[in-house]
Amino acid sequence: MSILAKAQNVHVVLEASGGYEQPAVRVLHAAGVALSVLQPSRVRAFARAKGLRAKTDPIDAAVLRAFGEAICPPCTLAPSAQQERLGELVLRRRQLLEFTTAEAHRCAHYRAPLTRRQAAATLRMLRRQIAQCEEAIAALIALCGERAVGGNRAAGNKRVGAAVTPGSLDFALSVDSGLKTEDNHDMRDDEIHHTLLQKRDKRFLLLLWADKDSQDGDKGAENATLRLAAGASRVRIFKPVTNGAAPIATLGTVAPGGSVRLAGVIAIPDHPLLIEIVPAATP
Repeated sequence: MSILAKAQNVHVVLEASGGYEQPAVRVLHAAGVALSVLQPSRVRAFARAKGLRAKTDPIDAAVLRAFGEAICPPCTLAPSAQQERLGELVLRRRQLLEFTTAEAHRCAHYRAPLTRRQAAATLRMLRRQIAQCEEAIAALIALCGERAVGGNRAAGNKRVGAAVTPGSLDFALSVDSGLKTEDNHDMRDDEIHHTLLQKRDKRFLLLLWADKDSQDGDKGAENATLRLAAGASRVRIFKPVTNGAAPIATLGTVAPGGSVRLAGVIAIPDHPLLIEIVPAATP
């Protein structure tokens, strides 16, 4: 940092390395230094295009500098505290799912009573922790959604209003054929998970996510359709992890029985989708 402090117009370029880069990223963001975190595959492809097959620290540093000068990658913005926590929760949930799958496969081959009991206890613990992560994710995204769509409480106002009877939202979600799950079979409608919340002012917050292999990235058109039996007076769509409080789409009136097209938005499980639905009868 002492060297960077003496330079001007510095743009640091570094590779993602499974989280090991994050301490450096946090220090650079805190110091106000522009930086870009790159996918290693992009950098290696750039090196191969230049005919560089050897891989040493000096060569990697030179390749990263050449990549930055030639491509001028966009800056990686500092995440908010909520985005950072949400990303960590989603990562932990995915890790637990991987552990659960591996343990379930091992359990099928155990024959001794002790090993079978231990495996069953491990699976119960993993599934309990997955449920805890999902509850924390839903609560955090609901909090982000409240701030994004404008909650009905003024800052510092802790007044509790009158009791509210929860309403219901009649909706149906369908996915396009060709959408794949982690084990490479066609995704069914019930394999897109959801959590439905309602605000005191009657707005609904619908959280959607799919257990799709994140290594697939956002290949293809990952489309779905949300049908609202009673319609809506307004629908807004948020991606809190990547777009924060800014909606990625805002729709006007949806007629009863009408549908909302969700195009290319459920591709990555790390990026759940939050949909704000204002019922048709709500002013």
